[in-house]
Amino acid sequence: MMRFLLDADDDWIEVVRRWLFPRLHGVASRFGAYTIGTTGENQRVCRVLVDEETIETVLVALGFERNPIACFKSLVDGRESEGSWVLRSHDDRFGLLERDRQLHVTLFLPRYGHGVLVYAHEEYDWQDAPRKHFLGESVDPIIGATKMLYLLMEQTDLKLQL
Repeated sequence: MMRFLLDADDDWIEVVRRWLFPRLHGVASRFGAYTIGTTGENQRVCRVLVDEETIETVLVALGFERNPIACFKSLVDGRESEGSWVLRSHDDRFGLLERDRQLHVTLFLPRYGHGVLVYAHEEYDWQDAPRKHFLGESVDPIIGATKMLYLLMEQTDLKLQL
């Protein structure tokens, strides 16, 4: 049921996240949590030279699903996320992820030109290891970006700009 609501055509989720998460941040921070954050350049994978709908469809085909509870991200320059996606170890048919890990991908629109910017990190799966995930243990942007680049280069025919 949930997967049905987390597909490529469910952009309404991002509208809700963009509105709701900044409003929840003050309350969440009182409990040591957060609902908004910044994505660092060390997570940058590439620019994919397709529109947002196309990359989202490709992500679903690779086994990703929308990640509606993920922190709402922005880049240092203020651009806001266009989508948060996750590949969990139990959905990883490529053998990239160890048990209890997930590959978290965030999409942004470029300031100039066309395409979609892809950012990624690997971390503990919030469903399988929630405490480790929410404490931010073993978040690895380099490994995550490398694995995502591999998936895009080896498992798709998308044109990438590194």
